[in-house]
Amino acid sequence: MGKELEETLPSKRSPAPVEITAGRKTERSQTQPKHFSSKEANVLPDSILISRKRRQHLQSLWSNARVGSDAPARHGCEKLGESRVSGCVEVTEPDSIVVPNFKVGSLEMYKRFPLQYDYLMRYHDCSLVKEYIHSLLDDLQRSSSCVSRNSTEGKNNSEADAPGSLSSFAVADFGCGTGRMGCMMSCHGAVRALYCYDSEVAMLYPCMDNIVRSVASLRKDMKGVCFVPNADCFGRVETEDHVWVGDTCSEDCSDYQGSDASMFQLCVRPISFSHVQQGLLKEHKRCRLIVCAWSLSYVMRASWGADRWHAAVDATISNLLELLDTASPSVKSSNSGSVGTSSHRGTSALVIIETLGTNTTEPRRQNTLLERLETHHGFERRWVRSDYNFPSMTEAVKLTRFFFGESMSQRVQQSGDTKLAECTGIWTRWFH
Repeated sequence: MGKELEETLPSKRSPAPVEITAGRKTERSQTQPKHFSSKEANVLPDSILISRKRRQHLQSLWSNARVGSDAPARHGCEKLGESRVSGCVEVTEPDSIVVPNFKVGSLEMYKRFPLQYDYLMRYHDCSLVKEYIHSLLDDLQRSSSCVSRNSTEGKNNSEADAPGSLSSFAVADFGCGTGRMGCMMSCHGAVRALYCYDSEVAMLYPCMDNIVRSVASLRKDMKGVCFVPNADCFGRVETEDHVWVGDTCSEDCSDYQGSDASMFQLCVRPISFSHVQQGLLKEHKRCRLIVCAWSLSYVMRASWGADRWHAAVDATISNLLELLDTASPSVKSSNSGSVGTSSHRGTSALVIIETLGTNTTEPRRQNTLLERLETHHGFERRWVRSDYNFPSMTEAVKLTRFFFGESMSQRVQQSGDTKLAECTGIWTRWFH
């Protein structure tokens, strides 16, 4: 392992401070990496983020989650406290997280309070979002498997009948935060490789932790996680820049003994939407599913003014669509669940997720960004409930003040209800 793996960036995951002061709100997309090493984006590879000490930490997370889990690969891990939000296994004690007693701007939050943000998101019930995402993955897997069978029909090819021949593929999460959507996707059996990107390095550390725990506890078909430095390395585990954690890693994480097929490939890197808009991911591994959750609104905000934001949003969507894998024919969906699935789906999909209103049981929020997704880009819209379910009134007031502000926390307290209603919109663009 190269010398660069021993040198980690200064961690932005601040310990619980004695005194917390409000900071200036900054644009999330302005954070730029300092090092350049990947040919497909010229940004920091995730292997540089993982020091020897952090690798040992990730190995410990894997081992603890693996030992404590006896759940099937696709479903819950109640023994370890699986969150209904995303399948992430919760291990951090609430008492160890100090939440500010004032509202923190959402953009500043990602820089300074990633653990507090991650703690809040434990109580955001996105189970219906997960249900919909898994329905997409089911259909995409079915479509890919049909192509695999057709390509081997009439041939003496053992791959078609091999136990692992059920199709698997790569997915990506842009604006990944602390890994909510990544955890949702990683626990599905069709997902073999996951790319998680966010401009804030501070968010990427808990993202790594959450996904390693989820794969360890929910994916019994995987023997470990291979951190690949960039998307060009998909399918290769022999490179010295790769970092492994898993069942067969030594205690000091100095070596790995296993096969390529048994490793879940994960890439977690500080890539901003500015990189996406500039088309710097042209050589990126193509993905069956790309998700951009609670993030595109920041692209709009960063370029706000007259119609200037149109160009930024359009460039982002256009370049994300170019990253979709379009190699297989479309498939007719057999899913008729409550989430409202389409009767005919395409070869791959781009999904945008945004909030449609908090403290309401029906969608209320509507703006020009959401209208543009439907009228200009052809996205299909649906919505689901995604309430916050807090364990106590104390936690409800504290966390709503931290994220939504004093006014919302007072409304929660006056209502006497620890549930805060919310509606979430899901926009899907199929590639047929």
